[in-house]
Amino acid sequence: MAEIIQPEGVDMFQMDMVHIHAVLKNRSFDVESLMRQLTQPCSSLLIKCKWRGEVTDCGSLFTMHKTDAGFCCSFNYNPPGASTGK
Repeated sequence: MAEIIQPEGVDMFQMDMVHIHAVLKNRSFDVESLMRQLTQPCSSLLIKCKWRGEVTDCGSLFTMHKTDAGFCCSFNYNPPGASTGK
């Protein structure tokens, strides 16, 4: 798609990505670990939770998961290919 919209910018984009990956690797990072460090923890995003009529600590209900959309706070996420226990 980028090639259709701005064909002259594709090579520069690829060069930028190669440079970004090299910088991350030199600092013992990869894109996923950098994203994880930059993502706000669930406890700072969710300030008040109620479960079954009781005010409950959000940190005990929500966990951070890697999804197709990035890292997200969820309470019932079942990643593709996860065992369902059945």
